[in-house]
Amino acid sequence: MTIERLENGQRFCRVLRYNGIVYVAGLTADDLSGDTTSQTRQI
Repeated sequence: MTIERLENGQRFCRVLRYNGIVYVAGLTADDLSGDTTSQTRQI
């Protein structure tokens, strides 16, 4: 399953779709290669 980011800037993602569920508004990490824990630390 992949994460599809729509309407995103460098750190802010307005729309995200994952596993058939759409999430709106949220911050994203600069380095997306890490796991959830490392991405959370970046925010």
